[in-house]
Amino acid sequence: MCTNKNCRKGGSRDTFQVLTDLADESAVNVCEVTCLGSCNSGPNIKCGAETNGKMYLGVKTAATVAAVLVITSIMTNLLILSLNFNKTPQIIGD
Repeated sequence: MCTNKNCRKGGSRDTFQVLTDLADESAVNVCEVTCLGSCNSGPNIKCGAETNGKMYLGVKTAATVAAVLVITSIMTNLLILSLNFNKTPQIIGD
């Protein structure tokens, strides 16, 4: 989550606190970064490699933070399902 000057003016500190409060710590690593670009659209959140670095701009409300977390969770679960679906079956036993 960007907490640089423009995003901070847009409320990134409050958004960061909501994100930290709502995030499941075992599944989500929340960290601050200095800039994600798109500075005039902040606060901005970038989700991890699991979702190809999807960026969400203008994340200013608790409802939007919650939506980002839900979307990220769904995307991650779909990725896991697709990886499991495409695995070669294993034969267990004799």
